[in-house]
Amino acid sequence: TIGSLLVNKDGHTLVPAFKVKAIDTVGAGDSFTATYVTSILLGRTPLQAHEMAVKVAAFVCTQNGAINSLPSEYL
Repeated sequence: TIGSLLVNKDGHTLVPAFKVKAIDTVGAGDSFTATYVTSILLGRTPLQAHEMAVKVAAFVCTQNGAINSLPSEYL
């Protein structure tokens, strides 16, 4: 299975990748990291943060260029 693996003191969790039509992958890693860190700072669990980070990175891959606005459902 392709996805993102989160490993911490409690074990590990694999979040499957979203199947999207990738247009441009620039910024996907940065958006993943920023979403994960922001989610943790907002009080989400590591699993919730991980799932949101995968979702946002997938969205970023569907956009052209490095700087795009996120739809409100991602905020």
